Amino acid sequence: MDYRREIDGLRAVAVLPVILFHAGFRSFSGGFVGVDVFFVISGYLITTIILTELEQGRFSIINFYERRARRILPALFLVMFVCLPFAWLWLLPDDMKSFSQSLVAVSVFASNVLFWKKSGYFDTAAELKPLLHTWSLAVEEQYYVFFPIFLALSWRLGRSKICRLLVIVFVVSLAVAQWASLAAPAAGFYLLPTRGWELLVGVFSAFFVTSFSKDYIPTHIRDVGGFIGAALIVYAIFAFDKETPFPSLYTLAPTIGAALLIVCATQGTIIGRLLGNRILVGIGLISYSSYLWHQPLLSFARHLNLGEPTKVLLGGLAALSLGLGYFSWKYIEVPFRNKNFVSRQAIVICGLVGGVFFLVVGLAGHVFHEEYKQIWLSNQTQEARVTFQVIEEAQGSLNYRQFVGRKHGDGECRFNVERLTAEIEGEFLSCFKKHGKGVAILGDSHAIDFFSVSLSSSQEPFVVGVTQMKCRPHSPEPQCQYEGFLSFVKKHPDVFTGVIYEQAGIYFLRQGNRSSTRKIISEVPLGESVMEISINERPVRAVYDYLTELNKYVKVVWVGARIEPHIGPKTILSKGCAYPYALRTNQKEAFDSLDHFIENLVAGNSSIKFVSQQTLFNFEFPRDFMSCEQLFWADGDHLSLSGIKNFAGRFDMIAFVKHLL
Repeated sequence: MDYRREIDGLRAVAVLPVILFHAGFRSFSGGFVGVDVFFVISGYLITTIILTELEQGRFSIINFYERRARRILPALFLVMFVCLPFAWLWLLPDDMKSFSQSLVAVSVFASNVLFWKKSGYFDTAAELKPLLHTWSLAVEEQYYVFFPIFLALSWRLGRSKICRLLVIVFVVSLAVAQWASLAAPAAGFYLLPTRGWELLVGVFSAFFVTSFSKDYIPTHIRDVGGFIGAALIVYAIFAFDKETPFPSLYTLAPTIGAALLIVCATQGTIIGRLLGNRILVGIGLISYSSYLWHQPLLSFARHLNLGEPTKVLLGGLAALSLGLGYFSWKYIEVPFRNKNFVSRQAIVICGLVGGVFFLVVGLAGHVFHEEYKQIWLSNQTQEARVTFQVIEEAQGSLNYRQFVGRKHGDGECRFNVERLTAEIEGEFLSCFKKHGKGVAILGDSHAIDFFSVSLSSSQEPFVVGVTQMKCRPHSPEPQCQYEGFLSFVKKHPDVFTGVIYEQAGIYFLRQGNRSSTRKIISEVPLGESVMEISINERPVRAVYDYLTELNKYVKVVWVGARIEPHIGPKTILSKGCAYPYALRTNQKEAFDSLDHFIENLVAGNSSIKFVSQQTLFNFEFPRDFMSCEQLFWADGDHLSLSGIKNFAGRFDMIAFVKHLL
């Protein structure tokens, strides 16, 4: 296969946005699409090599896997090995256990499955996982298990029939990805069946390029195609964000863009020459190693800092990942890919020994988690040990919260469900017959907190939660509860005295200045950085519209959002238990302004009632965020059991219902 400089340039276009996105530079809000570009490049290069060898009658599956091992394992094992001492020194016990599990998963190229399984709402934040980025390697390796064998076995059918079969797989995979982006987003993000179509975009590019000469497409058409491809990728990098369903039909933009660049942007075109310049090609050559280094650097920095590190530090670490990428490319990648320097036998031995080593270390970290915790505690100050025990109690409530998120309560008609079924609707009607009208609490995970407080604050016989983590009316998904609950209330408007709605307020706010938002605070210091917080009116009005429709059948109370610390409890260890939660200087003012905005919005609707949660629970700062004796927050924004008891003591559910409903 002829070397194409512009492909290395395209690698640079893929890796830089990913690094900057993970470093927290909000201008690159869609920088994660660089991984999708990598998938297309990988599909193209691998398929081109295989097609060339099949046509020449010299394809060998053993040689194929040897090349993959030389390409992937040495640099990967180096990064994993360097992570070990820093993980031992800097990670808290639970984070060390999570890291150990990832070592095992990476060793067997199943980290995408692990992170899918561990992608629960209350799991360690993604940016704190040093090996999170290896999920994409796992997807590619799983793909390499099937695709070369498929091509080798189906080669007799001819290119056209093979392409037809692959088109069917492509359509099915894309359809499943689109469905999963709404119904099962975690599985859709991490697993091969919903990512395979992206690699197939590269496969189709390879079939095209190897079937036609460079002159098949006129130069001026290739110029246009190159510009369109570049525009699609640039658009995705700057227009997409974390709220964009992914992978889905949206992902066609960066993947088709990458395919157009592969097919059209040859050295005879303007974009091809731009991609083939020395700087981009140089970054492209070290892109794999740089990609491996960037996530551990950023992750460990976040573990060491109270809150988000400064942009200067994160930018420096992003640059350092390129420097380390050059080092491991020159002294690890290049030598190990040289068959004269490292024999096949040596690469096999290194791969097996390295894989077994990390497998054993990872299993040991998982099995001996409690022993590690005791060693860790023995090296802490007495104050830190006391604080850690308080934090353990707070975070232990997460298991309770996840349990409460299912059908659970402390009485026959006091329970919480994620969404309505025929059986649950029957229980609602049964409770209505026994106790009369009840109260429903509706919303996301913050409403689960409110439901828990309500259970602890009164003996109201019929109070139910219809709450589900991550589900809000402004981000409707098939598994959310809102449509089903509205349908039930339409059919049975007399079952509930009223409905109390609450959700996480952060989804009503937007960081960064955009013209579509209502600015409320201008310069907000966060470390050395400056950002702007503004109200995002779209989700607020989506909730208002839903509650207005619901209010036609039942009384509604909209409880304002509570202020969220957004700094995990473990960061307190770096300052001691007397250190209160650090709030952004304007955070209380931002949530007060949000309350004011919603209050004005509902003022024209005499039926919907609004009450500020800050007033309802009489929030006090900083006492309600932390004390040396107890911690009211299980993580950055959810209540612990202590917090539930604390706020329940200030809340009278029966009086609340009588007054507002």
